Amino acid sequence: MRVYLRNRCDRRLAVAELHLHPNCVDHRLSRLAEAFGFDATDPAQRALAHTAMCVRDLAAHRAGRSA
Repeated sequence: MRVYLRNRCDRRLAVAELHLHPNCVDHRLSRLAEAFGFDATDPAQRALAHTAMCVRDLAAHRAGRSA
């Protein structure tokens, strides 16, 4: 999800960076949506995905771990 969000939610750019088949990226995004209850591919829910990643990174930083 981090790569997808970093690439402005452009699946083609994420696929190129990850060196994966497009269907693999789609599958991973759908599994994340099922696991966390929000869909990063939905424009209305992208802010929640970004916020969740920022909170995770901040918590890791405060605990002395890298994200």
